[in-house]
Amino acid sequence: MKKFKKTAVYLLAAVMILSMTVAAFGEAVIDADNPALPAMPSFGYVTGEVLGFLYDGTEARRLEFVRIQGEHGEAHLRWDRYYTFLLGGELAEGNTITAFYDMRLPAMLIYPPQFRAIAVVNSEEDLPFVVLGRFGENFVSDDNRYRLNITDETEILLHNGQPYEFEAGRLMLVEYIRSHRDINPTTIFPTRIHVLFEPLPSNEYGQLPETEEIDWSQYQVVVSRRGVPGATFATVGDWIFPNYVSLRPITEFLDVELEWDSVNRTITMDNPNPLRPDETITIRINSNEFYSAGVGGRGLVIINDPALIIDETTFVPIIFFREVLGFNNAWFGGGIVTIDNEEAMQ
Repeated sequence: MKKFKKTAVYLLAAVMILSMTVAAFGEAVIDADNPALPAMPSFGYVTGEVLGFLYDGTEARRLEFVRIQGEHGEAHLRWDRYYTFLLGGELAEGNTITAFYDMRLPAMLIYPPQFRAIAVVNSEEDLPFVVLGRFGENFVSDDNRYRLNITDETEILLHNGQPYEFEAGRLMLVEYIRSHRDINPTTIFPTRIHVLFEPLPSNEYGQLPETEEIDWSQYQVVVSRRGVPGATFATVGDWIFPNYVSLRPITEFLDVELEWDSVNRTITMDNPNPLRPDETITIRINSNEFYSAGVGGRGLVIINDPALIIDETTFVPIIFFREVLGFNNAWFGGGIVTIDNEEAMQ
């Protein structure tokens, strides 16, 4: 009898996951009567009302799941603080939202079903039509369903809001106001394109493959197994210095703002290391002296190399992330800089 009940639960969960996945292939646009969104075949979507939020239980209280009530019951959207992109205003209970997820990832047979949200659209906002996908050099989507008509007025932004240029093959969330459906592929006229951050490829256990399997030209800095778009090594002429990396792309990627004091030539920032969430760090340009303040602050911290400005970009030595910010690891190898809180390397 117990075995029968357990099997029935698995079948119920499988049917719910299949039902929510099949919805991805339907024709759908965002309007007053139908808030669902179109999706590419490799991406599904789920629409529902926000019931509440689940946090990870740490002092930092990072958002871990968004609970929604959809057409096929309750579902949990896994919220990745680095990669889940939110379009529209901040989420609140009662909002109607649509979340995209990667259908190629294996789904666990559990209830409520869980989906790792790539992008979430808050339908409470007055938004245009939206489509998610990858587009080639000819601006046509991978499945040949859509063609982008990009003009000088089309706004193209990175996930963090930084202006960007169109780059073929990147995952994009496209906002558009009109389309021509009488031709194939359908031509859409985007007003704004969001180029989304993506994790580096990993296996089913979340481990990175061997270095030679990754095109490291896409990322020069990896933080907690996630490539940081725009982060670069310091260069002077033809010389490359991988022991120095650009600071702002990394801090923006970690949701930390920099405050620049032009008089004293200092930068103040919250420590983005989750192991030290209540520290404030002060960086003085051309100095190897850094100051740590706040709860658990260590006062003056001196390292071997100074922070520098090269071609109007601030660069910090790799050791800054370990000795000042307190990450367990910060090192250069395999063509990249790796920063994380995994087991400290000797």
